[in-house]
Amino acid sequence: MTARVGEVPVAAGTWSVSTSRTRVGFAVANLGRSVHGTLPCSWGDVVVDATGTPVRARVDIDLRGVATDIARRDADLRGPRFLDVDRHPVMTWSADRFTPAGDGGRTAEGTLSVRGTRVHLPVTGRVESAGPAGGWVRVRATAVLDRADVGIRAPAVLIGRRVGITVDAWLIPAGSGPEEQGTGTATSVAGRADAPPRRRAGPSRVLGAGALATAVLLAGCGSSDDPGDAASGRGAGGSSSAAGGDVDAFCQGVVDFDALAPQGEEAPSPEQVAAFGEQVAGPVRVIADNAPPAAADDAASLVRLQARLAQGDGSVFEDPAAFAALAGIEQAVAEACGFTTVAVTAVDHAFEGVPPTVPAGETTFLMTNASGHDEEHVMLVTRPADGQAITPEEFLADPEASFGRLEVLGAAFAAPDALGGITLDLAPGSYLLICPISSGETAPPHVVLGMITPLTVT
Repeated sequence: MTARVGEVPVAAGTWSVSTSRTRVGFAVANLGRSVHGTLPCSWGDVVVDATGTPVRARVDIDLRGVATDIARRDADLRGPRFLDVDRHPVMTWSADRFTPAGDGGRTAEGTLSVRGTRVHLPVTGRVESAGPAGGWVRVRATAVLDRADVGIRAPAVLIGRRVGITVDAWLIPAGSGPEEQGTGTATSVAGRADAPPRRRAGPSRVLGAGALATAVLLAGCGSSDDPGDAASGRGAGGSSSAAGGDVDAFCQGVVDFDALAPQGEEAPSPEQVAAFGEQVAGPVRVIADNAPPAAADDAASLVRLQARLAQGDGSVFEDPAAFAALAGIEQAVAEACGFTTVAVTAVDHAFEGVPPTVPAGETTFLMTNASGHDEEHVMLVTRPADGQAITPEEFLADPEASFGRLEVLGAAFAAPDALGGITLDLAPGSYLLICPISSGETAPPHVVLGMITPLTVT
């Protein structure tokens, strides 16, 4: 019998995917540009019933064949951070429910199995043409995948969350030729019952941040404090005792607090918020018990914020009171602790005032956002995890690979005309200060516009 799928007559029965002619493409935003690549199909079939309705489809993709025309990027995509090909060489998509779509097409409510994870992935397509005597059928289809749903974590500011997928599939009747792939020899993870679907989570602004910067980084807002009193050089307060306690203890409490760096690209779940709140409870108490008079109110606010975090209240990350308290505490550190203080001015698009070198040890970065275009700015404090220095020129030549080599120690965030800060215990070595955010979804990250500065710690 002959049925009609879309507007093209197609014979009922099982159709095998022609692996030599079928192409699976993908596109993803990368530093304000679009990166395109292809993946080879290793096996697949589609079953069509007598009414013209597809009733089953499955395809296996060989991830070892990912190609983007840049060998280094292809190797990175095959690695454990992304496709994890050594452990999961095959990606499988299957569907057994099809609904009508516009223009004579259909949407397949399918399941994608990749990296040991299974997620729902609808694919919409239509039959475009068919050969004489039913010798072949050509199907075009599209889908959009959120890479975070399958556990691929990367800075959204560098690599987009949405991956556009295009399929140009050529089908031949099962058993009709040498490309018949009915044995299905490719290894598949589709049947793994131990691969639960991932929770969908909202995006955060950057990858990792020091504890005092966490709220502003996730919320995208800054402090409204006047940054005009930011210190430069050594703080004048030394380590004398404060009315409420020991300034040395206060300073160490802030260092300990800022060293607790929540990791990951996604906005935290209530459970993760509560766990973080409990984690920082000790340093928060030390800060509050020993804050100098100028920071007493901000420290009290921090205690209230920590209590809300411990209850899983993620709205803390959007509370202007949090931004003001965090900026005030960092400024108090610069004024009272005797640490090295680096006063940075963030402009569009550069970090001004960064010295070429600073001594090793506790260092407070105070960043004033002097944007002339009402732009937010972030300053990531990073260092190469492999210990090999990366110059700004080397970073900009291959930002994606370079960012993958960096360890993010902390971050300062500031809205326009506001102050942000972070206090870190810096070891000797080479560092990069980077602004990874962009001014819009289609705009390039500020780092590629020049917001990257080297810093040597001696």
